[in-house]
Amino acid sequence: MKGKIKFDRKDPVMEVDDFEVIAVEILPHSVFTRFQKNMLNDYDFIVPFADDMYVDSNDVVHAMLVLDEEGEDGILINSEGSYYGRYTSYFPKAKKLIQDEIQEVAQAIIKGRFGDNGNGSWVVGFDDIKEHFDLTVTPNNGIGTMLLEELENQEEVGEIIATEDYFEITEYLNNVHKDADNGERITTAFSLVGCNLEDVHLLDKDEEVSKDYKVLSPQEIKIALAKHTLWLYSEDGNDGVQADFRNCILEDVDFSSAELNSAIFDGAKLINCDFSNSELCFAEFKDATLKMCKFNYGTADEANFRGAFFDKCNFQDFISYHGNYAHTVFLECDMLDSNLTNSCYESAVFPRTDLSHSTIDTENTVDEASWLVQDEAMVI
Repeated sequence: MKGKIKFDRKDPVMEVDDFEVIAVEILPHSVFTRFQKNMLNDYDFIVPFADDMYVDSNDVVHAMLVLDEEGEDGILINSEGSYYGRYTSYFPKAKKLIQDEIQEVAQAIIKGRFGDNGNGSWVVGFDDIKEHFDLTVTPNNGIGTMLLEELENQEEVGEIIATEDYFEITEYLNNVHKDADNGERITTAFSLVGCNLEDVHLLDKDEEVSKDYKVLSPQEIKIALAKHTLWLYSEDGNDGVQADFRNCILEDVDFSSAELNSAIFDGAKLINCDFSNSELCFAEFKDATLKMCKFNYGTADEANFRGAFFDKCNFQDFISYHGNYAHTVFLECDMLDSNLTNSCYESAVFPRTDLSHSTIDTENTVDEASWLVQDEAMVI
């Protein structure tokens, strides 16, 4: 392994500083080399961000990252109001690190449908990106440009409008859902915006463009769970009814210790629901949104969470053998002692989620095609 780094001589203690990148500047190689050899000169690219570089009350250095267009390394600078690098630090492999973070955030926004308004578009505020992903984005700080380019590379994205405060993202026209019965593509009115259409009449059946969540009363939920239990233990399948919460909005529901094997939650929105100690084997959570839900000590073997978006959920001591987590987002989740052995993590992302104390190994994953074949065989 080779690289460049700065060594300090005879330091008795290794002192490090916390930092936050508030802007990124990518320089042509010749300019970067000149900057590196003349650190005390004033530079125009520092001027717009000079007042944003400082050490805050928590001793976090708000710094600018300067990158070499042709190289991998960078230089962090804290000018403290000046137009030169008053404080500097060489940052090996900085370009890959910032690019990886940008890519992870972009995938979390799209795959997790973060900011999705339900009609084929996303409106994602820069303040929301800061709050949820701890990434400072403005239209002109370099980070905004990098994130914009990465979002444009996502296959789901058709068009992006960048304003002073947010990205407005339109779903790609051809990347729309197919009707389950006849295989035809369903196009919403919003996805037609921006297309040059003439002599087109939209039929009544296509007028419904927003996703309407079904709201269930506590009594309806209780009855559904009771019927599901009967269905699970029915020998001939004629007793009870399989629980189907698809496209429901469920808030503050206590599912703890419930037998929810093979229950359906596809497309549902669940907020602060408790699945602790519950059984969720073969359950379906495709494209569901789950915020601040608890799954600790639960079991979900063979469950399908494809495309789900977990926001601040608790998975402590959660067991899910051979689950499908393809295209799933785990945002700021607690995965302590979770066991997701032999599962599919294809295109899954884990922003601000610590996997060091879980069995999740994203480098050794079952791909989704293999998972589907194996799961079908097990169901048969």
